[in-house]
Amino acid sequence: MATARKQSRKTKWRSSWRKWFSRAGTLVRKWVHRVLKIAVGKPVRSPAEPAPQAPPHVEPQAQDAASNDSAATKTARSRPRELGKWTTHTAAAMTGGLDFAPLAPPSRDYRVYEPRVLDDDPRLMVVLHGCRQDAKVIAIGTRLNEHADKRGWPVIYPEQKKSANKYNCWNWFDSANMRGHGESALIIAMHDAMRQHYHLDDAPAFLAGMSAGGALASILALRFPERWAAVAIHSGLPFGAADDPFAAMRVMKEGAKNLSAAHTLRVRSPEAPGLPAIILHGSADDVVDRRNAEMLVRQFLGWNGYFGDDAWETAKLPSVDDEHVDTPYGHPYVLRRYQRKGLAPVHECEVIGMGHAWAGGDESLPFNDKLGPDASALMVEFFSRVAKPQAVAA
Repeated sequence: MATARKQSRKTKWRSSWRKWFSRAGTLVRKWVHRVLKIAVGKPVRSPAEPAPQAPPHVEPQAQDAASNDSAATKTARSRPRELGKWTTHTAAAMTGGLDFAPLAPPSRDYRVYEPRVLDDDPRLMVVLHGCRQDAKVIAIGTRLNEHADKRGWPVIYPEQKKSANKYNCWNWFDSANMRGHGESALIIAMHDAMRQHYHLDDAPAFLAGMSAGGALASILALRFPERWAAVAIHSGLPFGAADDPFAAMRVMKEGAKNLSAAHTLRVRSPEAPGLPAIILHGSADDVVDRRNAEMLVRQFLGWNGYFGDDAWETAKLPSVDDEHVDTPYGHPYVLRRYQRKGLAPVHECEVIGMGHAWAGGDESLPFNDKLGPDASALMVEFFSRVAKPQAVAA
């Protein structure tokens, strides 16, 4: 009888501890979920303003064509029919593991859009999606495949795994990525594999990214500058802005405080090439504060040699060509062009009144604003102007 009572007490004790651990685990999971949800944010569209109406019987795109506006000022069009084909691949790397998600496999899938006709001298584009997106969503939302079809360029769309990030964000704040490992190494593996596949040994390659993808593009640009002819970052963050999820949430809301990580990397790699860059950001972005765009501009000006020995955060900005653009079918925007003979150019597009969204994108998908300017056209035009054949490091 005593033995039975003792056994009963043991069973109750074990049961109570199991319940305690279960409740504690549930609370921890809810807390992590809440932190990540705040850090990631929700799809944000531009402030609610009535869309300007085209005159009767005139489609907005026809009006643009009639007025001979540049591609950058056009409003978003209906979803285009893709002419090329999609293929799916997987890349793996020995150094592809993450510090914050050690159980995530060191591999990622990626999708490649191949235009129906490849140009005789094609370029290669790598495009990184943002949080709550995947390869197809950013391709359709930005209409970059339409540009690929027109120019005959293949496009690589890396895709995040849920096991690495619940919200499909690239882990740009992970120190493995900062070292050039983790997802950085995996995307370089994709880039190199497609170069070999298309026999593009000396062809220029362009890098673009949105939000978390833009933050990772900033890392890839400075860690592997010899692989890129130019970079475009939309609503992103500078190199080394955060090294953990909590710091990431803070700099998204408040802006990066310094560029010491990027400056230190430059000092350690003085022979690394400069890199043409275009930075795009909405002035009303409440997910990734616009101050991050200002720091990105300074980051690439510093990297490209505009500041000399001065501190990148406080150095006097060089002379700039400012262009203020108003269009009846889009947001007003400011184009700033920093250019100096012998140095790689840095351009900035500040879209006035736009939130956390791709300018000129398909608004039926998250994180896109149908009003111009057309960010995709701006990027591709910039890439085409600055492209120069280059040898790829082994």
